[in-house]
Formats: sequence, C-alpha cells, structure tokens
Amino acid sequence: MGNPLAYLMLLAWPVICLVLFRKLKVERALIWSILGGYLFLPPLTEFDLPLIPSLDKVTIPNLAVLMIALFALKEKIRLWPQARTAQLLTAGLILCAIPTTLTNTDALVFEVMPNT
Repeated sequence: MGNPLAYLMLLAWPVICLVLFRKLKVERALIWSILGGYLFLPPLTEFDLPLIPSLDKVTIPNLAVLMIALFALKEKIRLWPQARTAQLLTAGLILCAIPTTLTNTDALVFEVMPNT
C-alpha cells in the first residue's frame, strides 16, 4: 500500500509518456518511457482492480507505450511483420505458447516477499 504521492506518480506516468513522445524522437521516447518508469515509479504501489492483473511500475509504462504507439503516433506501427521468415518465427512463438501452457502443472504464485 503506497502513499498518495506514489499513486499520483502511477496515474501521471501515461501523461508523462505522451509528453515524451511529443517532444522526443520515437525511439528515444520509447526507451525513456519504459526505463523511466522502471527507475522512477514506486515498486510496491499498485492498482489491484478485479479481473485484470495489477497495474504497477512494470505494467503501466508498457501499457502506456503500447497505447501511444497504437493510437497517438502519426506513423502507424505494424503488429505483423512483412518478411516471410519473420512471419513464420512470430507465428511459431505465439503458437508454441499454447501447448506449453496446457501441459504446465506448476503453480505460479505472485507475492511480495516479507522483509525485502
């Protein structure tokens, strides 16, 4: 549980990312949006909404950059590659995750370790 300033930083980060994308080149804005979020956002503060993963210092910068890249940039980003080899590798990466997930029986527990 964070303090109000920590929650304010989490809420303000997408706006900061948008300002970075408006002022810098796309490559630099992308790097600074993600790395800046890892460096400056509070580590234990998160928005834990029902039915979605918690929004914390890792997810908020990544989702902000994704939304800006999809909806706010002048040049459109292609989500599917043009080269045939890249298409095959991307399809393989996506399709190989399905049998891996279905055959994995290990439990995955997300928690903050005490005294860390």
